Amino acid sequence: MDKKLTLEIIQEVMQWAEQYKDCSVDRLLLGSNEVPQELKSLVATQIEVGKKWKRKYPSLSEKPFFFPKGVNFEQASSEATALFKSHFVASSDTLVDLTGGAGIDFLAMSANAQKAYYIERDPSLATALKFNLQPFVQRLPPLSICTNDAVNFLDLVDTGEHTLLYCDPSRRTDSGRRTFLLEEISPNPQEILRNLQDSNKSFSLLLKLSPLIDLQALMESLPSISKIYILAVQGEVKEILAFIPDVHSPLKLPAEEIALEAVELSATGEAQKNFSLTFAEEKKACIHYTDTIKKYLYYPAPSLLKIGAFKRVAEYYGLDALHPNSHLYTGDHFDGDFYGSIFLVKETLPYSKSKLKQLRQAYPKADFTVRNFPLSAPELCRRTGISSSTTTRIFATTIMPAKPLFIITEPITNQTLI
Repeated sequence: MDKKLTLEIIQEVMQWAEQYKDCSVDRLLLGSNEVPQELKSLVATQIEVGKKWKRKYPSLSEKPFFFPKGVNFEQASSEATALFKSHFVASSDTLVDLTGGAGIDFLAMSANAQKAYYIERDPSLATALKFNLQPFVQRLPPLSICTNDAVNFLDLVDTGEHTLLYCDPSRRTDSGRRTFLLEEISPNPQEILRNLQDSNKSFSLLLKLSPLIDLQALMESLPSISKIYILAVQGEVKEILAFIPDVHSPLKLPAEEIALEAVELSATGEAQKNFSLTFAEEKKACIHYTDTIKKYLYYPAPSLLKIGAFKRVAEYYGLDALHPNSHLYTGDHFDGDFYGSIFLVKETLPYSKSKLKQLRQAYPKADFTVRNFPLSAPELCRRTGISSSTTTRIFATTIMPAKPLFIITEPITNQTLI
Protein backbone atom coordinates (compact mmCIF):
# COMPACT_ATOMS: atom_id res chain seq x y z
CA MET A 1 0.00 0.00 0.00
CA ASP A 2 1.55 3.29 -1.13
CA LYS A 3 -0.69 5.92 0.40
CA LYS A 4 -0.31 7.18 3.95
CA LEU A 5 -1.83 5.01 6.66
CA THR A 6 -4.71 6.71 8.50
CA LEU A 7 -7.09 5.74 11.29
CA GLU A 8 -9.89 5.50 8.71
CA ILE A 9 -7.89 3.04 6.62
CA ILE A 10 -7.06 0.96 9.70
CA GLN A 11 -10.73 0.84 10.66
CA GLU A 12 -11.66 -0.37 7.18
CA VAL A 13 -8.88 -2.98 7.19
CA MET A 14 -10.03 -4.35 10.54
CA GLN A 15 -13.61 -4.64 9.29
CA TRP A 16 -12.48 -6.60 6.22
CA ALA A 17 -10.22 -8.79 8.40
CA GLU A 18 -13.16 -9.65 10.67
CA GLN A 19 -15.34 -10.47 7.67
CA TYR A 20 -12.69 -12.72 6.07
CA LYS A 21 -11.07 -14.13 9.23
CA ASP A 22 -11.90 -17.72 8.22
CA CYS A 23 -10.52 -17.27 4.71
CA SER A 24 -7.02 -18.54 3.87
CA VAL A 25 -4.47 -15.82 3.22
CA ASP A 26 -3.60 -17.21 -0.23
CA ARG A 27 -7.25 -17.25 -1.24
CA LEU A 28 -7.70 -13.70 0.01
CA LEU A 29 -4.66 -12.38 -1.86
CA LEU A 30 -5.08 -14.32 -5.10
CA GLY A 31 -8.80 -15.01 -5.31
CA SER A 32 -11.73 -12.87 -6.31
CA ASN A 33 -13.37 -11.08 -3.36
CA GLU A 34 -14.73 -7.73 -2.21
CA VAL A 35 -11.55 -6.55 -0.46
CA PRO A 36 -10.01 -3.57 -2.30
CA GLN A 37 -6.77 -4.59 -3.99
CA GLU A 38 -4.73 -1.89 -2.24
CA LEU A 39 -5.83 -3.19 1.19
CA LYS A 40 -5.42 -6.93 0.64
CA SER A 41 -1.88 -7.14 2.03
CA LEU A 42 -2.86 -5.31 5.23
CA VAL A 43 -5.99 -7.44 5.65
CA ALA A 44 -3.96 -10.63 5.14
CA THR A 45 -1.49 -9.50 7.82
CA GLN A 46 -4.31 -8.98 10.35
CA ILE A 47 -5.75 -12.43 9.61
CA GLU A 48 -2.34 -14.06 10.10
CA VAL A 49 -1.73 -12.13 13.32
CA GLY A 50 -5.22 -12.91 14.57
CA LYS A 51 -4.46 -16.64 14.57
CA LYS A 52 -1.62 -16.10 17.08
CA TRP A 53 -3.00 -13.10 18.98
CA LYS A 54 -4.86 -14.94 21.74
CA ARG A 55 -1.88 -17.17 22.59
CA LYS A 56 0.59 -14.29 22.86
CA TYR A 57 -1.75 -11.75 24.50
CA PRO A 58 -4.49 -13.61 26.39
CA SER A 59 -5.79 -10.58 28.33
CA LEU A 60 -6.01 -8.51 25.13
CA SER A 61 -7.57 -11.25 23.03
CA GLU A 62 -10.92 -9.47 22.64
CA LYS A 63 -9.39 -6.09 21.78
CA PRO A 64 -8.89 -4.97 18.15
CA PHE A 65 -5.15 -4.57 17.60
CA PHE A 66 -3.65 -3.52 14.28
CA PHE A 67 -0.13 -4.34 13.04
CA PRO A 68 1.17 -2.67 9.84
CA LYS A 69 3.50 -5.64 9.20
CA GLY A 70 3.66 -9.20 10.46
CA VAL A 71 7.23 -8.62 11.65
CA ASN A 72 5.93 -5.94 14.07
CA PHE A 73 3.88 -8.64 15.79
CA GLU A 74 6.70 -11.21 15.81
CA GLN A 75 9.18 -8.74 17.33
CA ALA A 76 6.78 -7.36 19.95
CA SER A 77 7.29 -8.32 23.60
CA SER A 78 5.10 -11.05 25.04
CA GLU A 79 2.38 -10.08 27.48
CA ALA A 80 4.30 -11.60 30.41
CA THR A 81 7.53 -9.68 29.76
CA ALA A 82 5.64 -6.43 29.09
CA LEU A 83 3.81 -6.73 32.41
CA PHE A 84 7.08 -7.45 34.23
CA LYS A 85 8.54 -4.19 32.87
CA SER A 86 5.58 -2.25 34.26
CA HIS A 87 7.02 -2.87 37.76
CA PHE A 88 9.87 -0.47 36.94
CA VAL A 89 7.42 2.46 36.60
CA ALA A 90 6.42 4.44 39.71
CA SER A 91 3.16 6.40 39.87
CA SER A 92 5.11 9.69 39.97
CA ASP A 93 7.26 8.81 36.94
CA THR A 94 7.21 10.23 33.47
CA LEU A 95 7.66 7.33 31.04
CA VAL A 96 9.42 7.89 27.73
CA ASP A 97 9.36 4.91 25.37
CA LEU A 98 12.18 5.79 22.97
CA THR A 99 11.44 2.99 20.49
CA GLY A 100 7.65 2.65 20.62
CA GLY A 101 7.23 -0.08 18.00
CA ALA A 102 4.00 -2.06 18.25
CA GLY A 103 3.28 -0.44 21.63
CA ILE A 104 2.82 -3.59 23.74
CA ASP A 105 5.46 -2.52 26.27
CA PHE A 106 4.20 1.07 26.17
CA LEU A 107 0.64 -0.02 26.91
CA ALA A 108 1.69 -2.08 29.95
CA MET A 109 4.20 0.41 31.35
CA SER A 110 2.28 3.64 30.78
CA ALA A 111 -0.64 2.38 32.90
CA ASN A 112 1.54 2.96 36.00
CA ALA A 113 3.00 6.35 35.01
CA GLN A 114 1.96 9.92 35.74
CA LYS A 115 2.36 10.76 32.05
CA ALA A 116 3.90 8.96 29.10
CA TYR A 117 5.54 9.65 25.74
CA TYR A 118 5.73 7.24 22.82
CA ILE A 119 8.50 8.00 20.30
CA GLU A 120 8.69 6.13 17.01
CA ARG A 121 10.42 6.87 13.68
CA ASP A 122 7.91 4.89 11.60
CA PRO A 123 4.72 6.95 11.04
CA SER A 124 2.65 3.84 10.29
CA LEU A 125 3.46 2.34 13.71
CA ALA A 126 2.61 5.62 15.44
CA THR A 127 -0.75 5.74 13.63
CA ALA A 128 -1.38 2.09 14.50
CA LEU A 129 -0.77 2.87 18.18
CA LYS A 130 -3.36 5.67 18.13
CA PHE A 131 -5.89 3.10 16.93
CA ASN A 132 -4.76 0.37 19.33
CA LEU A 133 -4.92 2.59 22.41
CA GLN A 134 -8.56 3.61 21.89
CA PRO A 135 -10.08 0.88 24.15
CA PHE A 136 -7.64 1.74 26.97
CA VAL A 137 -7.69 5.55 27.05
CA GLN A 138 -9.86 5.75 30.18
CA ARG A 139 -7.32 3.92 32.35
CA LEU A 140 -4.15 5.50 30.96
CA PRO A 141 -2.40 8.75 32.01
CA PRO A 142 -1.96 11.71 29.62
CA LEU A 143 -0.15 10.38 26.54
CA SER A 144 1.84 11.98 23.73
CA ILE A 145 2.73 10.19 20.50
CA CYS A 146 5.77 11.62 18.69
CA THR A 147 7.09 10.61 15.28
CA ASN A 148 10.79 11.30 15.58
CA ASP A 149 14.21 9.87 16.35
CA ALA A 150 14.88 8.61 19.88
CA VAL A 151 18.24 10.36 20.16
CA ASN A 152 16.52 13.77 19.97
CA PHE A 153 13.85 12.97 22.57
CA LEU A 154 14.89 15.73 25.01
CA ASP A 155 13.65 18.29 22.48
CA LEU A 156 10.28 16.48 22.24
CA VAL A 157 9.17 15.82 25.80
CA ASP A 158 8.47 17.68 29.01
CA THR A 159 10.21 15.45 31.52
CA GLY A 160 9.00 15.36 35.12
CA GLU A 161 10.79 15.12 38.46
CA HIS A 162 11.88 11.63 37.52
CA THR A 163 11.77 10.07 34.07
CA LEU A 164 12.11 6.41 33.17
CA LEU A 165 13.47 5.94 29.67
CA TYR A 166 12.67 2.64 28.01
CA CYS A 167 14.57 1.56 24.91
CA ASP A 168 14.30 -1.55 22.73
CA PRO A 169 16.99 -0.94 20.09
CA SER A 170 16.73 -2.43 16.63
CA ARG A 171 19.01 -5.42 16.23
CA ARG A 172 19.38 -5.06 12.47
CA THR A 173 21.97 -2.95 10.69
CA ASP A 174 21.11 -0.62 7.80
CA SER A 175 21.92 -3.48 5.42
CA GLY A 176 19.40 -5.76 7.19
CA ARG A 177 22.02 -7.93 8.89
CA ARG A 178 21.17 -9.17 12.39
CA THR A 179 23.51 -7.93 15.09
CA PHE A 180 23.92 -8.41 18.83
CA LEU A 181 26.82 -6.00 19.30
CA LEU A 182 26.01 -3.03 21.53
CA GLU A 183 27.81 -0.58 19.23
CA GLU A 184 25.74 -1.67 16.20
CA ILE A 185 22.20 -1.60 17.61
CA SER A 186 20.05 1.48 17.02
CA PRO A 187 19.49 3.74 18.83
CA ASN A 188 22.86 3.30 20.48
CA PRO A 189 22.50 3.25 24.30
CA GLN A 190 25.91 4.86 24.76
CA GLU A 191 24.87 7.79 22.55
CA ILE A 192 21.64 8.20 24.53
CA LEU A 193 23.61 8.32 27.78
CA ARG A 194 26.01 10.92 26.35
CA ASN A 195 23.07 13.13 25.34
CA LEU A 196 21.73 13.04 28.91
CA GLN A 197 24.92 14.24 30.57
CA ASP A 198 24.10 17.95 30.25
CA SER A 199 20.59 17.57 31.65
CA ASN A 200 19.92 18.35 35.31
CA LYS A 201 16.79 16.15 35.39
CA SER A 202 16.61 12.71 37.00
CA PHE A 203 16.65 9.83 34.51
CA SER A 204 16.63 6.05 34.77
CA LEU A 205 17.18 3.85 31.73
CA LEU A 206 15.72 0.40 31.06
CA LEU A 207 17.15 -1.42 28.03
CA LYS A 208 15.63 -4.46 26.33
CA LEU A 209 18.30 -6.57 24.62
CA SER A 210 18.63 -9.82 22.72
CA PRO A 211 19.01 -13.09 24.67
CA LEU A 212 22.15 -13.67 22.58
CA ILE A 213 24.01 -10.59 23.81
CA ASP A 214 27.35 -11.13 25.56
CA LEU A 215 26.72 -10.17 29.21
CA GLN A 216 30.39 -9.59 29.99
CA ALA A 217 30.75 -7.18 27.06
CA LEU A 218 27.48 -5.45 28.01
CA MET A 219 28.63 -4.81 31.58
CA GLU A 220 32.02 -3.52 30.47
CA SER A 221 30.45 -1.20 27.86
CA LEU A 222 27.79 0.23 30.21
CA PRO A 223 29.31 0.29 33.72
CA SER A 224 26.37 2.41 34.98
CA ILE A 225 24.20 -0.73 34.94
CA SER A 226 23.15 -1.83 38.42
CA LYS A 227 21.31 -5.02 37.46
CA ILE A 228 20.66 -7.30 34.50
CA TYR A 229 17.52 -9.45 34.28
CA ILE A 230 17.24 -12.59 32.14
CA LEU A 231 13.52 -13.12 31.53
CA ALA A 232 12.15 -16.56 30.69
CA VAL A 233 8.62 -17.75 29.95
CA GLN A 234 7.83 -21.48 30.11
CA GLY A 235 11.54 -22.21 30.37
CA GLU A 236 12.57 -20.25 27.26
CA VAL A 237 14.75 -17.15 27.58
CA LYS A 238 12.79 -14.35 25.90
CA GLU A 239 14.76 -11.18 26.55
CA ILE A 240 17.39 -9.45 28.64
CA LEU A 241 16.82 -6.21 30.53
CA ALA A 242 19.61 -3.91 31.70
CA PHE A 243 18.67 -1.31 34.31
CA ILE A 244 20.49 1.95 35.04
CA PRO A 245 18.70 3.58 38.03
CA ASP A 246 20.49 6.95 37.72
CA VAL A 247 22.23 7.94 34.50
CA HIS A 248 24.08 10.75 36.35
CA SER A 249 25.40 8.57 39.16
CA PRO A 250 29.21 8.62 39.49
CA LEU A 251 29.06 5.06 40.85
CA LYS A 252 30.40 2.63 38.26
CA LEU A 253 30.39 -1.00 39.32
CA PRO A 254 33.08 -3.42 38.13
CA ALA A 255 31.57 -6.01 35.79
CA GLU A 256 32.07 -8.80 38.34
CA GLU A 257 29.94 -6.92 40.91
CA ILE A 258 26.89 -6.17 38.74
CA ALA A 259 23.89 -8.22 39.85
CA LEU A 260 22.48 -10.79 37.42
CA GLU A 261 19.00 -12.19 38.03
CA ALA A 262 17.36 -15.06 36.16
CA VAL A 263 13.56 -14.79 36.36
CA GLU A 264 10.91 -17.31 35.31
CA LEU A 265 7.70 -15.38 34.63
CA SER A 266 4.07 -16.36 35.00
CA ALA A 267 1.57 -15.41 32.30
CA THR A 268 0.79 -12.25 34.30
CA GLY A 269 4.41 -11.12 34.49
CA GLU A 270 5.05 -12.16 38.09
CA ALA A 271 8.28 -13.90 39.11
CA GLN A 272 7.57 -17.59 39.72
CA LYS A 273 11.22 -18.41 40.35
CA ASN A 274 14.35 -16.32 40.42
CA PHE A 275 18.04 -16.71 41.12
CA SER A 276 20.58 -13.90 41.57
CA LEU A 277 24.36 -13.76 41.57
CA THR A 278 27.38 -11.74 40.53
CA PHE A 279 30.38 -13.01 38.60
CA ALA A 280 32.42 -12.47 41.79
CA GLU A 281 30.09 -14.82 43.72
CA GLU A 282 30.27 -17.41 40.96
CA LYS A 283 34.06 -17.25 41.00
CA LYS A 284 34.21 -17.81 44.78
CA ALA A 285 31.61 -20.61 44.89
CA CYS A 286 32.75 -24.02 46.15
CA ILE A 287 31.79 -27.04 44.08
CA HIS A 288 32.28 -30.80 44.36
CA TYR A 289 32.55 -32.95 41.24
CA THR A 290 31.44 -36.57 41.35
CA ASP A 291 31.57 -39.65 39.14
CA THR A 292 28.65 -41.20 41.04
CA ILE A 293 25.12 -40.50 39.83
CA LYS A 294 22.75 -40.26 42.79
CA LYS A 295 18.97 -40.63 43.08
CA TYR A 296 18.05 -37.38 41.30
CA LEU A 297 19.44 -35.56 38.29
CA TYR A 298 19.10 -31.76 38.34
CA TYR A 299 18.81 -29.93 35.03
CA PRO A 300 19.15 -26.12 35.41
CA ALA A 301 16.88 -23.77 33.46
CA PRO A 302 18.44 -22.03 30.42
CA SER A 303 18.16 -18.64 32.16
CA LEU A 304 20.40 -19.94 34.97
CA LEU A 305 23.04 -20.94 32.44
CA LYS A 306 22.75 -17.54 30.75
CA ILE A 307 23.79 -15.74 33.95
CA GLY A 308 26.69 -18.16 34.35
CA ALA A 309 25.38 -19.92 37.47
CA PHE A 310 27.49 -23.05 37.01
CA LYS A 311 29.24 -23.46 40.37
CA ARG A 312 26.98 -21.25 42.49
CA VAL A 313 23.86 -23.27 41.64
CA ALA A 314 25.50 -26.46 42.96
CA GLU A 315 26.64 -24.69 46.13
CA TYR A 316 23.25 -23.06 46.75
CA TYR A 317 21.18 -26.24 46.34
CA GLY A 318 23.73 -28.59 47.94
CA LEU A 319 24.37 -30.65 44.80
CA ASP A 320 27.33 -32.41 43.21
CA ALA A 321 28.34 -31.48 39.66
CA LEU A 322 29.11 -34.07 37.01
CA HIS A 323 31.73 -32.16 35.00
CA PRO A 324 32.82 -28.50 34.53
CA ASN A 325 31.38 -28.44 30.99
CA SER A 326 28.27 -30.61 31.46
CA HIS A 327 26.27 -28.27 33.73
CA LEU A 328 24.28 -31.15 35.20
CA TYR A 329 23.99 -31.90 38.91
CA THR A 330 23.01 -34.81 41.13
CA GLY A 331 21.86 -35.41 44.69
CA ASP A 332 19.99 -37.85 46.92
CA HIS A 333 17.55 -35.19 48.16
CA PHE A 334 14.60 -33.71 46.27
CA ASP A 335 14.44 -29.89 46.30
CA GLY A 336 11.14 -28.66 44.87
CA ASP A 337 12.43 -25.08 44.84
CA PHE A 338 15.17 -25.89 42.34
CA TYR A 339 15.21 -23.47 39.40
CA GLY A 340 14.99 -26.00 36.59
CA SER A 341 13.85 -29.60 36.12
CA ILE A 342 14.47 -32.65 38.32
CA PHE A 343 14.52 -36.23 37.05
CA LEU A 344 14.48 -39.56 38.86
CA VAL A 345 17.50 -41.65 37.83
CA LYS A 346 16.66 -45.20 36.73
CA GLU A 347 20.12 -46.38 35.69
CA THR A 348 23.35 -45.36 33.96
CA LEU A 349 25.21 -46.92 31.04
CA PRO A 350 28.76 -46.11 29.94
CA TYR A 351 28.89 -44.89 26.36
CA SER A 352 30.39 -47.03 23.61
CA LYS A 353 29.28 -47.93 20.11
CA SER A 354 28.43 -51.43 21.28
CA LYS A 355 26.14 -50.02 23.98
CA LEU A 356 23.88 -48.25 21.47
CA LYS A 357 22.13 -51.48 20.51
CA GLN A 358 21.74 -52.42 24.16
CA LEU A 359 20.28 -48.99 24.85
CA ARG A 360 17.66 -49.42 22.13
CA GLN A 361 16.68 -52.88 23.35
CA ALA A 362 16.15 -51.60 26.88
CA TYR A 363 14.52 -48.28 25.91
CA PRO A 364 12.95 -48.38 22.43
CA LYS A 365 11.15 -45.09 23.18
CA ALA A 366 12.83 -42.13 24.87
CA ASP A 367 13.84 -38.50 24.36
CA PHE A 368 17.52 -37.51 24.31
CA THR A 369 19.08 -34.49 25.99
CA VAL A 370 22.75 -33.90 25.16
CA ARG A 371 25.20 -31.99 27.34
CA ASN A 372 28.96 -32.12 26.68
CA PHE A 373 28.77 -35.28 24.56
CA PRO A 374 30.44 -36.31 21.26
CA LEU A 375 27.13 -36.93 19.44
CA SER A 376 24.10 -34.66 18.97
CA ALA A 377 20.57 -35.69 19.93
CA PRO A 378 19.49 -36.20 16.27
CA GLU A 379 22.58 -38.37 15.67
CA LEU A 380 21.76 -40.51 18.70
CA CYS A 381 18.18 -40.95 17.52
CA ARG A 382 19.41 -41.99 14.08
CA ARG A 383 22.08 -44.39 15.31
CA THR A 384 19.93 -46.06 17.97
CA GLY A 385 16.57 -45.96 16.20
CA ILE A 386 14.97 -44.90 19.49
CA SER A 387 11.69 -43.06 18.92
CA SER A 388 10.33 -40.16 20.95
CA SER A 389 8.63 -40.63 24.33
CA THR A 390 7.63 -38.34 27.19
CA THR A 391 7.99 -41.03 29.87
CA THR A 392 11.75 -41.65 29.55
CA ARG A 393 14.55 -39.13 29.03
CA ILE A 394 18.12 -40.20 28.34
CA PHE A 395 20.82 -37.68 29.21
CA ALA A 396 23.94 -38.16 27.10
CA THR A 397 26.72 -36.37 28.94
CA THR A 398 30.24 -36.57 30.34
CA ILE A 399 31.21 -37.11 33.98
CA MET A 400 34.54 -36.74 35.75
CA PRO A 401 37.26 -37.27 34.85
CA ALA A 402 36.17 -37.47 31.18
CA LYS A 403 33.78 -40.41 30.82
CA PRO A 404 30.87 -40.26 28.34
CA LEU A 405 27.74 -41.67 29.95
CA PHE A 406 24.05 -42.31 29.39
CA ILE A 407 21.82 -41.41 32.35
CA ILE A 408 18.35 -42.88 31.96
CA THR A 409 15.70 -40.92 33.85
CA GLU A 410 11.98 -40.43 34.20
CA PRO A 411 10.06 -37.24 35.01
CA ILE A 412 9.20 -36.57 38.64
CA THR A 413 5.58 -37.24 39.61
CA ASN A 414 3.91 -37.31 43.01
CA GLN A 415 3.98 -41.08 42.90
CA THR A 416 7.75 -41.29 42.29
CA LEU A 417 8.37 -39.16 45.39
CA ILE A 418 6.70 -41.68 47.70
